[in-house]
Amino acid sequence: MINKKNIRENEEEFKMNKQRKSNLLAGITALLGLVFLTACPVKPASSEKQTDKKEETQVDKKEAQENILNTVWEAEVLWDDPYPETNSEHYYIYIGEDGTIYDAVKVVGTQNLKKPNPDLLATVKFKNNKFTVEGKEVPHKVTGDILTVGDFTPGNFNLKAKRITSPTGEEIKNAPQN
Repeated sequence: MINKKNIRENEEEFKMNKQRKSNLLAGITALLGLVFLTACPVKPASSEKQTDKKEETQVDKKEAQENILNTVWEAEVLWDDPYPETNSEHYYIYIGEDGTIYDAVKVVGTQNLKKPNPDLLATVKFKNNKFTVEGKEVPHKVTGDILTVGDFTPGNFNLKAKRITSPTGEEIKNAPQN
């Protein structure tokens, strides 16, 4: 009987040890999980990058708008035509502080500005830091002193212009009709 009694006691002790170990392991796991959750705030990895990108694009857009507004540009390419090579005239564009686009031409070798005929930019608008042609948004970028508008697909609106200081915006705005 001693042997059977010892065996039963050993079996019960083994079962209790197994339960204790299981409970202990579950408790430790729960504690580690709790520590991990409270010590390491869970944040999606992409949210930080998206915030940075939003801030960068807002800054870039603001800088681009400041670089475009109230500036004078001389067209190098406009509607697929290089200037002044093919047209024997310089084409100037002034984008006012409110985004209004003014343009003027000057025949090569002369000093007089005049309004172009026909107005090649009549359908082009600049508002909220976006160029649109006939209501359709056209991409643009400023790299240094070069403004590029459009994707240079033949037949679409394309503009490549360099920033200049002469003539002034006021001179372009006040140019007489052709």
